[in-house]
Amino acid sequence: MKKLVTNELSLGLDQNLRNNLIDNFKKIQDGVDDQSDAVNKQIKDMLGNVPLQDQNEVTQARIDANGEAYSTMKSRLDIDQETAETALEEERVTKVEVESARVNSAGETHDSLKERIDNDANKLTQQINQTLSQISLVPETFSTVNELNKKYPTGKPGLFIVTETGDKYIWENNKWTDVGKYQAVTLARNGATMDKVDTINPSQVINTFAVPASATGWNGGAVIADKNRIVINPGKNTDFGAIIPIFLSRKIKTGDNLYINLNHQTSSVTDDDHLNHCEIWLADLSGKLIKQLNVESFYAKTTVQSYQLIVNGESLVNANVGTGFTLIIAYHNNAQLTITDFIVNFDNYKQGSGVNKLLMNKIEKHPYFSSNFGLFQNGTMAFIKVNDSSVRPVVQIPYYGLDLDRNVYVRIETYTDYNTTTKAHYWISELSDDTPNGDIEKGYDVFELTLTPNELKQKGVAKDGMIVLTTGNQPVEGMIIYDVQVSNDVIVSDSSKVTRKKDRFGQPVDILSNATMKEIADVDLVTPKQPYNGQHGILKSIDCYVNKAGDYIFIIGKIDQNNLLVNETKTISLKLVAGINHFELGYRNFSVPAGAQLFMTLGSANLYATDATHLNVTKALIRDKTHPTTNPGYSGQMLYEADVLIPFSYDVIEKPADVIFAEYDEELADSHAQIATLTSKLATPIVVSPAGKRFLLTVSDDGVISANSLNLNKLAVFGNSLTKYDQIGGFGLAASNQDSDWFAYVKKYISNDSATASITRNSLSDWESMTNGTDRQAFFDQKMKPTIDPDTDLVIIQAGDNVNTQEKANTFPQDAKKLIQNIRAVATKARIIWVGCWFVSTFDNVDLIASIKTACAENSATFIDIRDLAKNTSNNSSIGAQITKPDGTVITVDNNGYAIHPGDAGHKKIADLVIAQLNV
Repeated sequence: MKKLVTNELSLGLDQNLRNNLIDNFKKIQDGVDDQSDAVNKQIKDMLGNVPLQDQNEVTQARIDANGEAYSTMKSRLDIDQETAETALEEERVTKVEVESARVNSAGETHDSLKERIDNDANKLTQQINQTLSQISLVPETFSTVNELNKKYPTGKPGLFIVTETGDKYIWENNKWTDVGKYQAVTLARNGATMDKVDTINPSQVINTFAVPASATGWNGGAVIADKNRIVINPGKNTDFGAIIPIFLSRKIKTGDNLYINLNHQTSSVTDDDHLNHCEIWLADLSGKLIKQLNVESFYAKTTVQSYQLIVNGESLVNANVGTGFTLIIAYHNNAQLTITDFIVNFDNYKQGSGVNKLLMNKIEKHPYFSSNFGLFQNGTMAFIKVNDSSVRPVVQIPYYGLDLDRNVYVRIETYTDYNTTTKAHYWISELSDDTPNGDIEKGYDVFELTLTPNELKQKGVAKDGMIVLTTGNQPVEGMIIYDVQVSNDVIVSDSSKVTRKKDRFGQPVDILSNATMKEIADVDLVTPKQPYNGQHGILKSIDCYVNKAGDYIFIIGKIDQNNLLVNETKTISLKLVAGINHFELGYRNFSVPAGAQLFMTLGSANLYATDATHLNVTKALIRDKTHPTTNPGYSGQMLYEADVLIPFSYDVIEKPADVIFAEYDEELADSHAQIATLTSKLATPIVVSPAGKRFLLTVSDDGVISANSLNLNKLAVFGNSLTKYDQIGGFGLAASNQDSDWFAYVKKYISNDSATASITRNSLSDWESMTNGTDRQAFFDQKMKPTIDPDTDLVIIQAGDNVNTQEKANTFPQDAKKLIQNIRAVATKARIIWVGCWFVSTFDNVDLIASIKTACAENSATFIDIRDLAKNTSNNSSIGAQITKPDGTVITVDNNGYAIHPGDAGHKKIADLVIAQLNV
């Protein structure tokens, strides 16, 4: 027993008290020692003569295999014996039960229970098969009940139809019994009244026997399908494809024709045409091949192509496929194949065929407005380029054969580039007055309109006429007309107005195959100029034209106010073949945040010159090694606008509604967790002195209560453009004025408690932009250290957003720790808070946020995460917002680099998070 310590009693105690305490300690020590000796003797008596080396073995034997300990060896052995006897009795009962179960109901005895079960199962299967063989899956029909009775007077299992009444009959109680109508009553001619069809959406009614959404992969092909699209990705086999179910409405006859219509597009083609061809095969419902249907294969291309196959009914009758079978689309190239508008029917209705009454290949300049703008059309789309902002470009497209007694449906898909926020217009028939039929938004837009016969008459629309498109009298730089449709039938499309909204970026690459290459030295990155301004985007597709096959890198990121690439959220590697490449990527769910865009690392690809047949409408940004940013505190090569065509374009589509709702739920759950955490922290006791000073109460392990002042007297804040951006007057971008950024709100809060508090605002952008620890240490010594001292109460770091290259990120984890340690070494009593990050770039070997969290956790600093605020575009500034400099100068936000920064709402929410932490 370890001895009690008695020689450390304070010398300040009374001598008699010291002597008494020492005597008491001795008595306690003697008592404990005596009790210890007694226990040791009792243990020895219980073990008897068991050798010392075996004593531990006895103790272990009291514990069974399940870890349960018994008080003595005897108690464990008794329980084990009882368990064994119980098990033997159960085994005897089970043996009797098994022997009894070997005898079936007929008194037959089997050698084993398994033999009896197998024998009974075989008999049951035979009985089921015998019964099923008597039942036809196709009901047998008779004209009258008398005919049914005549053929089967003693009955027959199954379902039988009497066509005279449409009733179904079964054999029951030794007679044929009527069990009701076989099918619902059909509508009589002219019986489809509005009350029966008013819930039907005509745009969703498609005359087809095919079920594309149920398509599956064939021979290793990986299929992603919905009701209008089948995306087939190659597997391990050379030949692969999709199996598509077909269910006819009736048996096909020898005189029928079955029409198969589809659109197809591949991601790449090869020089070997044998590999580019596709086949359509007939197969049964299990996918077993019967025969090839198309004698001549069709060849996949990287642009959308239409294909029709007419199958003679006799060949299907001879194949005996009935009303249910499958069609297999087989492909031989190692590339993605996309099938859309897969229509199979008897009456040759082809999606979009015979519907559109428009001649896109006849688009031309309007004769009254034909000068000073460029127009080029390639048969499927048109490009307009305006070099003089005073010019009013007007083009016309002929349509023909409208039935003016029926509704007319119009669909226009365009991309329009403006210098202002005005809209383009279109007219149907003639440019007869200044009242257009509709407006077209800036950027990518799909416009749809339905005109009734009465409206057609009022507007004077003719059977044959012109669709006129114009940008009005407002400045415009160009337009791409992707598609225009005019029809008396509902136009079924992926319209952005009725389904998930789609946006297109960049110029179609179809025109690059005969374009002239343009050399610009050291270009490494290109992108269409326009960013994505939606809320919930995912990358839908990429089209790319390259002269050299290889692996190419695409990056989802943002461009900041310095025209630098920031916030790289995703890197995508694609294997491209020489020529045109098309990739459907929606199923991979690459998120495109608001304000982001897609970049391509140029690699072995090329830039192309603009000319009369290669008009530059959408504009492009490129990055090389000769355009560094000149803004103080920032480093890197800028992206700048160039009059070139870049080799890719892309589409972004809204996420499905269920995904958006799930993300909202996740964000809400995170918010609740943060609120709960913050609430628990705010429960920390804070007291206020008579003079109004606030103190935080803490208690030590020995029960000593301390009051630490929360009134801050000296603070230093270090940050990037969110804290101090000199180009707008030294406050946080993009607040509307110097009193509306997060720093101003925090300063006001602190000043309310400490009117004399010293609060400094400092730039940390240079530190972020450095690429090694030596330079960052020098920056601290020269720029940061002079602004703090041992009296500093609080240091706030707002940084990480401009660590946007691999070089900057490589040493960032170590440098972040060192930065906090350097501050702690000088401002020894200061609280340190790190705020981050509005923009977050991703790297293969560095996680910026994880690095900041680790640096804070290891060095007693606090991290405030503001990433969720940046996800909500309502916290951003916007194009057109105004910023007032301290000198009263007002500037308008006219670039996305400013607009993706926090606006007043975002700055206020950042400040709220910081202030909440100051109260903890």
